[in-house]
Parts: sequence; C-alpha cells; structure tokens
Amino acid sequence: MSAAFWIVALLAAALLFLALEVFVLTGVGVAGGLGILFLLAGTTMAFLEYGIAGGMIVSFVSIGMVALAFVIVMKTRVGKALVHQESVPDESPHKMGRTDLLDKRGRALTPLRPAGIVRIRDEEIDVVTLGEYIEAGAEVRVIEVKGTRIVVNEVTS
Repeated sequence: MSAAFWIVALLAAALLFLALEVFVLTGVGVAGGLGILFLLAGTTMAFLEYGIAGGMIVSFVSIGMVALAFVIVMKTRVGKALVHQESVPDESPHKMGRTDLLDKRGRALTPLRPAGIVRIRDEEIDVVTLGEYIEAGAEVRVIEVKGTRIVVNEVTS
C-alpha cells in the first residue's frame, strides 16, 4: 500500500477518534489523545514522503478538517450543551458594576484579609480591601467599584 493511503487512513482515524471523544467518551481524553496522535502521525508522514510542500498541504487540510468538524459539532445538541446560550441581561449587576454601592457603609461579617464578606443594607457582598486586615464586625465603606470588584476600607472614628 502506498504512503498516500496510510496518510489518508491516519487522518480518517484521527477524525474518527476525535468524534468518538466528543460524542461518546466525553471527558475521558483517551480517544481524543489518540486522535491527536494519529493527526500528527499523518502530517509527519506527509512531510517525510512529500517534502515541505506536501506536508504543508496535508497540514492545512488537517486544520481545515478539524475546524469543519468543530463547526459541525457546535451545531449539534452536544455542541450547544457545551456553550452557554443565554446572555447576561443589561440590568445585571455584573454588567453595570455595583456603582450604587460607592460610599455606602456596612459591617464586615467575616475578617477581611484582604477578601471577605460585608453586609451593606440587607445584602451580603464579596469585597476586598487594599491589602489591610479588617476584623469581623468592623464598620467599612465602599471606596472603589470596578466591574464586580468592590473595594472597602475601615471607617475610623
């Protein structure tokens, strides 16, 4: 049998094992690892048999096959289950940041070293300090809000 046959056979086996990993043995890794090894073996064999030009062609075809397989998988039920389909609503605190908390005061429920939990109004909020340790029960004030990072410091009398 010719080298071309073995190259095509290795690439086909690579696709088969990668598909097996995605659809049947999800999370195991053995079939995916074998698929990658077969893909590398087929590409290496193409370089050895047909030189740089032939190896590059097989490399690009291999990359194209994997990309096409990825696109096809993402359109299946399994692929859609792998990707979170819902977006975060615009009014979500994660998008708008918690700028409503700026300059608000609360009490440390846990020691802040430098991260911990603070109660502001009736809400428990994960916060950080600028590096200092603050005892549980101490009064704190929000001094900075960057996205979901809320920075507090201790209120001193």
